[in-house]
Amino acid sequence: MLNLSNKALKARIELIKVAKRVSGAHIGGGFSIIDFLVTYYSHISKIKGIDNIEYYKGKTNLEIPTLIFSKGHCYLAQLAALDVVFNGRYYCHNYLKKETSFFGHPKRMKGNLHFPISAGALGQGVTFGNGISLGDKLKQNNKKTISILGDGELNEGSCSEALLFAAQHKLNHCFIIDNNNQISLGKTSDIFNLGNLESRLLSMGLDGSTINGHDFKSLESSLNLIMNSTGPRFLILNTIKGKGVSFMEAIEKWHHRRFKGDEYDLAYKELKDQIL
Repeated sequence: MLNLSNKALKARIELIKVAKRVSGAHIGGGFSIIDFLVTYYSHISKIKGIDNIEYYKGKTNLEIPTLIFSKGHCYLAQLAALDVVFNGRYYCHNYLKKETSFFGHPKRMKGNLHFPISAGALGQGVTFGNGISLGDKLKQNNKKTISILGDGELNEGSCSEALLFAAQHKLNHCFIIDNNNQISLGKTSDIFNLGNLESRLLSMGLDGSTINGHDFKSLESSLNLIMNSTGPRFLILNTIKGKGVSFMEAIEKWHHRRFKGDEYDLAYKELKDQIL
């Protein structure tokens, strides 16, 4: 049984395999959020009622949150994490294949627990998440919604509105922020500085904390807290774009890139050599 660190490394390998096959992908942002995704899916894989391959059948399981991947351009990381955690080849294998449902950004799939909405435009997923969470509140079922967004995505005004709306209506909605301090053209702090992000979110009326988004012990303990709490929350993940491959880490060109020369072979070897 692979531990979380090895699962995450294997998921990174699956991601770059697809990136090579399709001639490019959002590798940097995928690598910054993939450790959280592997931790999350490993957690819910233990919950009775989830199908460990693809479809969730039967009545809604209130223990399993509705996960919204708002930073949808990086959802290849979600597909890789699903395949590795649930021991499948379905998602990555079918990415950008003819007549596939897996391309570019998340697409809603009826009956599939993992893709409840179509998303892509930054700031869109979190507002969908609020709607779902408000609906669950009105139904009084206490089901949790988790939305994943990037720090650059917070430049969108709809994100601030979504955070304030969740706090105002006391929604059971947790916002996971991939805080890698980079957007496509440079550093978030240089382009549109978010300031002290934790203080800002606390001032909005949300509860939460900031952790190292690549530390699996911190990810596990934070996720346990999230799963066992209610109300509007946030978790800021301080991460590194391109984490896992030394020549990609915090380098702007790996926001979206196709492999050139021996880059793929070097990345594959470096990731493979880290697996224990």
